Amino acid sequence: MTQYIDRQDILELPLRSDMYHLIQKRGGITFTEIKKELDRNNGVTAYQLNILQKNRLIRSFKDGKYVRFFAKGQKVSGLTTIEEILMNEIKSNPYISRLSLVKLVDYSQGTVNSTIKKLRQKELIGMKKIGKHYAYYSIDTSIDPTSSNTIDHRVSQDF
Repeated sequence: MTQYIDRQDILELPLRSDMYHLIQKRGGITFTEIKKELDRNNGVTAYQLNILQKNRLIRSFKDGKYVRFFAKGQKVSGLTTIEEILMNEIKSNPYISRLSLVKLVDYSQGTVNSTIKKLRQKELIGMKKIGKHYAYYSIDTSIDPTSSNTIDHRVSQDF
């Protein structure tokens, strides 16, 4: 049995309001991230998300094995959260090594490796081999990827 709530009362429940504002703030957040952030169990989280979706305050999209939530009217990024994090780090640190990326972000080496592969397939980052190591840079960066001074300097700091 579906429970319908008057539109003006939807966000009166503090938990539901917190959930909605979290989704507004962090568009693309996953179910597990919402659950952990608000310290709730699966059932409560699923129920409140369902009410927000039925009342068209949020939308959800399947992203591989994850479901991501966005507030109504929020732009849906083509990148996952980890992809956005890595892109920001790579843009901030051109010619950064994979090892340095792993140290900077709170994700496992395997997750970083697979995400780098996806970003390369999407042609968002480039890779330059220096000796035995690889350095990564954003394709849209204004730094010349063939500039050996910049590359050698970054790689020598990372290894």
